[in-house]
Parts: sequence; structure tokens; C-alpha cells
Amino acid sequence: MKTEYRTLSQKTQLLIKKSEVYNVDFKRNVKGIDSEDLVVFANSEHGDTILFGVDDIETGNGQLGRFCGCKISDQSQLSIINKAEYCSPPVEIKVFTENLSSNRF
Repeated sequence: MKTEYRTLSQKTQLLIKKSEVYNVDFKRNVKGIDSEDLVVFANSEHGDTILFGVDDIETGNGQLGRFCGCKISDQSQLSIINKAEYCSPPVEIKVFTENLSSNRF
């Protein structure tokens, strides 16, 4: 399975157009996530997605996302994976990186 995209995947294009709801969460950077977030999403029946490098914009229709990009290094990916492994029981996650111009997220 492909884990790095030079553009936006179709899934991301669809998610960013919707407001932040039960199956998608926007985080400005990797530091904005903790193990509790991963547990909540793991217990969801919908297979949820957390988008890093996306700001929340409050509108009358909920919180929409705006790409701001963030540093997605091997170390930051490892940080996310470690948080998932420290959950009890460990949470299985998949990390994908995508690009919009020069901004990775």
C-alpha cells in the first residue's frame, strides 16, 4: 500500500471539504495528538482519520479544515506510532504523508 503521495489523495480531498465530525479530526501539528485521541478513534466503528497540518476554521456549519502543512519527519512519524503502541491494548494505525505545494501533512 502506498504511504506517501505527492499530491492530495481522493480521501483527503473529500475529508477536508467536510466539517470536523466523528470520523475526522484536524490537528495543526504532530504534537497536538495524544494516546487518548488514538484510543477514542480506535474504538469508533467507522475507521477514523486524523489529519495533521490542518487548521480548524470555525464556520456556521462546524469546523472546516485549512491546510497549513507541518513537519512530517521520520521522527514525528515514529512519535505517532509510539503513542499508538503505548495504548492498552496497542492501537493499530497507518501513517500516510501527502503534499500540497511544498507543505507536507
